[in-house]
Amino acid sequence: MLWNQSVFRTTYADGDPGFTKDTNEIQSVLANVNNTGTTDYVGTIDQIYRDIYRDIQNTDNHDSLVRTKYIVIFFSDGLDNVPNSDQPRVNQTINAIEELVDMTVEAGVGSFAFHTFFLDGIEMSEDDHDDCVEIMQEMAETGHGQFRTFQNAGTIDFISIVDMRLTAEYEVKYLVAYNFNVVPGVDTLLIDSDGDGLSDAEERHPTSATWPATDPMLADTDGDGLSDFCELKLDNGNRDLDPTVFNQVCTDYLLPDGTYPDRDYDGLNDCEEYWKGTNAFHPDTDYDGIPDSVEFYAGTNPLENNTELDRDFDGDVDWFEVQRHTNVLANDPKVRARWSYNYDIVDLGIDPQMMYDGAIANMRRYDFNISNISVMNGLGSYVG
Repeated sequence: MLWNQSVFRTTYADGDPGFTKDTNEIQSVLANVNNTGTTDYVGTIDQIYRDIYRDIQNTDNHDSLVRTKYIVIFFSDGLDNVPNSDQPRVNQTINAIEELVDMTVEAGVGSFAFHTFFLDGIEMSEDDHDDCVEIMQEMAETGHGQFRTFQNAGTIDFISIVDMRLTAEYEVKYLVAYNFNVVPGVDTLLIDSDGDGLSDAEERHPTSATWPATDPMLADTDGDGLSDFCELKLDNGNRDLDPTVFNQVCTDYLLPDGTYPDRDYDGLNDCEEYWKGTNAFHPDTDYDGIPDSVEFYAGTNPLENNTELDRDFDGDVDWFEVQRHTNVLANDPKVRARWSYNYDIVDLGIDPQMMYDGAIANMRRYDFNISNISVMNGLGSYVG
């Protein structure tokens, strides 16, 4: 947008003045740059207001405005000198920027910044120079932007001054609570003192004659890096993996302090992720909102999106059952009716927050409460 006494040249898009990605259109405007002795701050800011307002109104999906960022870079080489009312021009200018900021906030725009750049090379009196710097500093402050002076266009460094990052809105898509010390059964809840996915009863009295008893107080009875549950589930039936016999399968992963790393903090160590085939650098390999360890222990597949599957054909998809902490592999009406977790999520709406650089960003806030989580007395003093 080129301006002096008024805006005399601007970019067009679809027949209307305003924003464009057409570089030829932008270059055609820049080719008309000229310098005159007339400078109208207020009229130009009013035109900026109209362009941004029009762009907001023409937005197809207004929910996307929270991910929109408007950046104004206001260049000038002199003082505003087009009086049009009895009100001081400084007040008019600041009021115009305040109205611009208020308009974007009310529209739900993700972020807005008004930066001012002063070409400090035009001959003028010292008083005019100081007045120009002062007003442009106040303009930038009012518009949550920055003020800079420059001697020529080649000295302007936009990258280090203007924050081009976009504000992304995140909404609560998945929220999962999980008590690893309680295993949902078919018609009751079972204690799992060591939180390894096997109930204490299963560890003491295995249902399979080929499966040895394990320590219900140790998630990894033999200390070889694979949990008891992992060795049970991944064994091929030939007892190649035995939770009571130390083997070398995870030796290469062992850290000097005697622990096994879990680089994505999902509850499965890197060796277990290797054996399961999950991504050791991403806590949710299949991107369905359930961490890999929770899926593994709950009986779903961390390599397969579980938002549509219903393995036990009880009318509740697996994802819902994992979230509610019920058994995904059994039609368990008693457990669902009595022990299912309850989620209460409240959208508190948009809350404008001041960012570290002084810009305003709209954040969406939520409140939530998860109730009916059962706590059972396990063995010893294990706390999960």
